[in-house]
Amino acid sequence: MGTSARLQRIFLPFAKVAGPVPPTVYIPYAIAILPTFRLSAIFVVFIGAFWPIFQNAVAGAHALEQRYRDNARILGLQGFEYQRRVVFPAALPHIFTGMAVGLPSRSSC
Repeated sequence: MGTSARLQRIFLPFAKVAGPVPPTVYIPYAIAILPTFRLSAIFVVFIGAFWPIFQNAVAGAHALEQRYRDNARILGLQGFEYQRRVVFPAALPHIFTGMAVGLPSRSSC
């Protein structure tokens, strides 16, 4: 989503609305919809950890320096190969920051 303007236009409004919602809001819905309490707990922890990681991954992909994009274009990298060899390694610091924010704070739920 951080490298595609089209995906950003489609999913960013949803991410901006759903991201700030505290995971505890989802607890009654998860209990009502999911068949077991264990699945409900897993879902709530997943949602709580997902948004910080996702938003930081998008920010990391979006912050990719133009020179890396130019070099990838010169080397002929496109599609999945471009994502795997250029975008993902460049976004890893942001992804790990999102994990540091999202995972420890949700483990006490």
